[in-house]
Amino acid sequence: MYEPISSSKLKLYVCGITPYDSAHVGHLFTYLIFDVLNRSARKLGAEVIYVQNITDIDDPLFERARKVNRGWRDIADEQIRNFQTAMEYLRVIPPNYFAAVTEEIENIVQSSIDMEKKLYELGGTTYFASDLDELQAFTKYTESELIAIAAERGGDPDRIGKRNQLDPKVWVESADDEPSWNSPFGPGRPGWHIECVAIANRYMENTFDVQGGGKDLLFPHHAFCNQMNLAIKNEPLARGFLHVELVEYEGDKMSKSLGNLVFLKDLIDAGFSTDEIRIGLLLKDWQATWEFNMQTMFKGREVLDLWKGLVLTGQFAALDDLIELASNTLFYGLAIEKFIAGIALLKIENLPNDDMNESLNFLNDLLGLDLQLR
Repeated sequence: MYEPISSSKLKLYVCGITPYDSAHVGHLFTYLIFDVLNRSARKLGAEVIYVQNITDIDDPLFERARKVNRGWRDIADEQIRNFQTAMEYLRVIPPNYFAAVTEEIENIVQSSIDMEKKLYELGGTTYFASDLDELQAFTKYTESELIAIAAERGGDPDRIGKRNQLDPKVWVESADDEPSWNSPFGPGRPGWHIECVAIANRYMENTFDVQGGGKDLLFPHHAFCNQMNLAIKNEPLARGFLHVELVEYEGDKMSKSLGNLVFLKDLIDAGFSTDEIRIGLLLKDWQATWEFNMQTMFKGREVLDLWKGLVLTGQFAALDDLIELASNTLFYGLAIEKFIAGIALLKIENLPNDDMNESLNFLNDLLGLDLQLR
């Protein structure tokens, strides 16, 4: 388990949405985990620099626009607003910098120029010459696994003429209905991975603490981000990488391509509160794949009802005990589910209301809740 929080600063970059459809429970789970990491660092007194990008230039967005006969910019703006509204509803602390790719083109072009020795052109597309050994060391995947994943996640490993099947796109020619910018590589638009490298380096400057996201970003995205940064600056992009495991639903991973999605609106319509949604999801181990069903939310409700009962009878945990539990589970291991499960075991008799308020405020700050004395 990588331990990212120092005593003074946490520099956190979490890869954001591609805004072509609403964020589903799998996305919400990921951003809640990093929200608690952010909150934990703040509780320890660390200064947090939190950057999140928006991939508002990508093939899925343009494909969606053609399918529904709408402008890609309209769809992107709509889904960005929806995402921000969802995060606000869930009390997710917003990042310090929320950077859209379309606002970072000059920066992205310069970062591409800075690694020009690793680039080559093939039929109008500029590719990055990747290192297979480094990819395997970073991901622990075999070459055949990497090729299969690349084909599934936006790569073109079967294109004839590439130096290596896995080489990713850095700059591509734009279709007539896609945005285009001038660059030394010709008119067009950037590829996926260099976008995050450029944005991270703009706001973080040097190797930062954590690059985070869902497990599906390990490869190709984070692996290539790291290689590109090594080519530009001769140093890794991040000291560590945290990957939240995928959420399954109806027997398969929850994904837009499969259409087996559960959205925040579904949970709200089913009558669950923000606190119940947060606790229900945070009870899941982020390092293990799990399958969503509504029992997840009911479990969150049960935990909150138990805590409320302890508050009413003056048996809720004292602040010192909560801090010790957080230190043993959450602060230095991000074992959020163990922290939540352990709270009820800390109950004591006749805790005064002032002390109870201290405990509840600590939990509210740490887990993003709104627990109150009644």
